[in-house]
Amino acid sequence: MLYFTIDLVTQTGQYEFLIYFFLPHYRMRISIKLDSNDNLKTILENVKNVAKLIWMDTM
Repeated sequence: MLYFTIDLVTQTGQYEFLIYFFLPHYRMRISIKLDSNDNLKTILENVKNVAKLIWMDTM
């Protein structure tokens, strides 16, 4: 099973999602900076695509 956590941080007014993926013997951190045009659906779609790639890579 693939677990992940998402932290929202802000530095100097710019928002950034820090996404941590966890598997046994596998850990990855991905940073997604938010644009003013980005919406939550787009961001979650990106997270889903990255999770699929990680899952396929570790199988």
